[in-house]
Amino acid sequence: MSLGGIAIAIGAMIDAAIVMLENLHKHVEHEPERPHWERVFAAAREVGPALFMSLLIITLSFLPVFTLEDQEGGCSGRSRSPRPSRWRARRCSR
Repeated sequence: MSLGGIAIAIGAMIDAAIVMLENLHKHVEHEPERPHWERVFAAAREVGPALFMSLLIITLSFLPVFTLEDQEGGCSGRSRSPRPSRWRARRCSR
């Protein structure tokens, strides 16, 4: 379940980048004489806070997953020695 959630979170991050670029494109179309970096900053000021808060909420929702211990955390954590994946799968299936 946590891998599916991470996939959704990555999709949300990509979507936020698309929203930012679409807003910049709107500024480029409507203000062609304005310097480029001013348009970038204006576009970021418009949608930046909302995108930041939405991505912050998604990030905070994963804190419980990252604090798992024992059996649950052992499957997704880093192993101390490089083991084949079948050993890890066997350890997680117990």
